[in-house]
Amino acid sequence: MNTFRTLVMVIVAFAMLFQTAVAVNIMDLSVIQEKKCVRISYSLDEDARVEPQYSLDGGKTYQMMTNVVGEIGERVFAGQREFVWNAMEELGKGGHYNIVFRLVPSPLGCGTVTDVDKRQYSTVVIGKQCWIRENMRSERGSTGDKITLLPEYSKKNSAFAFATASDNDAYGYLYNYEAAAQVCPKGWRLPTKEEVKELIAYLRSIPCYSCGKEKGAVAKSIAGYADWKPEQEQCLVGQDLVTNNASGFSALPAGKNGTDVFMGAYFWTSTGKNIRYDDHSERVNMVYGIISSSTMIEMEESSIENACSVRCIRDTSWRDDKPTQSKERIAVSIRPDARKLFLVNATCQASALQVRKIGNDDFSFGFMAGRYKFLGGYFSAMWNGKGKGLFRKQPAGEQWLGVSKRSSVALTAGIVVSPCKNVNFYAGTGPNFSIDLKQSEGGKWFMDSKSLRVGAEVEAGVLFNFGGFAMNFGVSTTNFKSLALKAGIGWSSRVKK
Repeated sequence: MNTFRTLVMVIVAFAMLFQTAVAVNIMDLSVIQEKKCVRISYSLDEDARVEPQYSLDGGKTYQMMTNVVGEIGERVFAGQREFVWNAMEELGKGGHYNIVFRLVPSPLGCGTVTDVDKRQYSTVVIGKQCWIRENMRSERGSTGDKITLLPEYSKKNSAFAFATASDNDAYGYLYNYEAAAQVCPKGWRLPTKEEVKELIAYLRSIPCYSCGKEKGAVAKSIAGYADWKPEQEQCLVGQDLVTNNASGFSALPAGKNGTDVFMGAYFWTSTGKNIRYDDHSERVNMVYGIISSSTMIEMEESSIENACSVRCIRDTSWRDDKPTQSKERIAVSIRPDARKLFLVNATCQASALQVRKIGNDDFSFGFMAGRYKFLGGYFSAMWNGKGKGLFRKQPAGEQWLGVSKRSSVALTAGIVVSPCKNVNFYAGTGPNFSIDLKQSEGGKWFMDSKSLRVGAEVEAGVLFNFGGFAMNFGVSTTNFKSLALKAGIGWSSRVKK
């Protein structure tokens, strides 16, 4: 629990930093490739959140860069900045790319807001919305009209407000709807029902704003971390207050109509409707709020004569300030790390030429070793295992029994082409030496020097590598008069620098 509490306190403190700039501009974007990485420099005129993106289709669609190191991300200070993108790790393979880079800045906050009574309020950005993060406490509407102040709650049709039973000025005033609709500063207004839903959806989409396994349990993330009625059950607003307010919204338990102080926070929206009865009609508006014993943000209809707190949302989203989205297009060639490989191979010649039972004499064994990036080379040696008597010359007087076996050695070298990460192609050529071994009447094997044949071995195939495991399949021919199937397994690993 202590670890969780510390983590949430860090999140809360971090969220409360997002309260400064209004418009953001990015200038002097420069992109330079450095081997397998891309160095990106830019200048920023205000502290901001900067999201780096790249496009492989000419700017039609963009993806977030994730393998980045440097001055980029959630909080970047104004001035000349630089970061490095590990393109090789991001793209997962080598290649030649025409990439469009884009930096998208977002303000950290909406500055401070001043009402007509010259009171200042701090703000907070949550998702793509900017909110005043304090309860309104103005005694006049945005046009300067005086709002009636009452010592306590009383149902009235005219605009009125009254202070809560708490001595905390931060609790602000409780306003009936007519007053609430006037009190937001110029450029700000009451949120709509849909904007509150957007706020809740955003909070639910971020894991650190939900408590426990219940995805909708986001009430704690908007509740301030003081004054709430204590609760025992985990994830309730009143339980372990230090873990509240991860979003920075800082809702205070001012109650409504002078009741539920320290137990609930209720805020007006601008969404309302008329309800018709048989003898009269009544105007109601949506109210959203939380209580100390809740885990979720609730919404309900409330008579406009009731008195609730007011939180204002910016009338024109900060996205309409049109912060710059600097773009730069460059051609990037990514070369992967060199790989070295070693495979143990076997060839079966009879299976490709004859329909008969395959014997031991039809197999050759050997190895293949090489190194490559996009393009590389390899060396292969194959030999038939019948070496007994290979260098033994027949003595005079010995007679053949007419039994013979083939012994051969093939040495090839060639190239490896690696068009993608795990599939590679190879092709090579080299000399092939073969000679017949014949058995004498004494049961010994001797080399028939007259049967020595020298030819050109040509081979081609495909090489697969998955992590450290490698395997190959191919065909080979000698003087284009024979055909053998080749297969092998081994390992492939990146060359350490």
